[in-house]
Amino acid sequence: MSKKRRKGTPMMAAVSTRLSNTTIKENILDGEVAFRTLSNMVDTYNVRTVPTFFVDQSAIAEVLGCEIYYQDDAAASVKTHPIKTREDLARLKVPDPHKDGRLPNQLKTAGLMCERYPENSKSGSIGAPFTLATNLGGLEDVLMNTVSDPEFVDELVDFCTRVGIELGNAQLEMGCSSFFVGDPTASLLDSKSYARFAAAPVKKLVEEMKVPILLHICGDSTHLIEEMCATGISGISVDTAVDIRAIVPLVPKNVLILGNLNPIGTMLSGTPQEVVEETTALLDKMSDVPNWRFCTGCDLPPDTPLENLNALMEALDNY
Repeated sequence: MSKKRRKGTPMMAAVSTRLSNTTIKENILDGEVAFRTLSNMVDTYNVRTVPTFFVDQSAIAEVLGCEIYYQDDAAASVKTHPIKTREDLARLKVPDPHKDGRLPNQLKTAGLMCERYPENSKSGSIGAPFTLATNLGGLEDVLMNTVSDPEFVDELVDFCTRVGIELGNAQLEMGCSSFFVGDPTASLLDSKSYARFAAAPVKKLVEEMKVPILLHICGDSTHLIEEMCATGISGISVDTAVDIRAIVPLVPKNVLILGNLNPIGTMLSGTPQEVVEETTALLDKMSDVPNWRFCTGCDLPPDTPLENLNALMEALDNY
């Protein structure tokens, strides 16, 4: 069987700050800085699907009352989780993406990216409702409540779904044509709980947005693959912990599978030669799977050597 070039690209928003000589903190606080970083990345590596967002799930949590810990060269993290009761939840209102907190900043980036690349497909971002719920309520508390008070978790996730729909509609107005939905905490659920608390709200997003949605879950999501696909999403992105070849029979042919080169062991810690070898090995391994596209298992760390990123992109181009 002859080799052929496969579409695909790594998740590289965080490391792209090295191209613009900026920090992660500068990019999540300033929409124009994020635009310069992302457009530099798109132009340098000829990225076909243009990201219109800089990786950051803290902005929506912050506007809903969470305290945020900022770092120069690491993702912002949620420090406090203020929603513990139904009374706490009742006080929340769905924010206006055009007015509240840092959300207008994110829309500025989206608008600038859509204006600059009118001919490209443009991907927006919606934080998955379940992960937003864990940010608001605290991961341990929400997980315990899935057993002790599942109706409260339903109510919390429903609110988070309405937040996601509002933010998604605002990005569609900017010109986005697809969405990336990251649900990093969902892998901690069993399949039955995932179907109720995480998959069901993603299905609502799919129904409301009416554009292709790519769903990513960090860690080992093998036990969730069929439920992920049942949401109606257009593609699933799987982390390095997943045996990507083994899940192929579980994924319908009309659902893309993206993954899953190791962003740590290979891209951060390997040599350029090892990057080329492991990229090529993954391309060979998946060459007969028509609904597979190359991707890294998760976002590349910000201190990934640029020579490794360049080696990866060259390996993709030369395959």
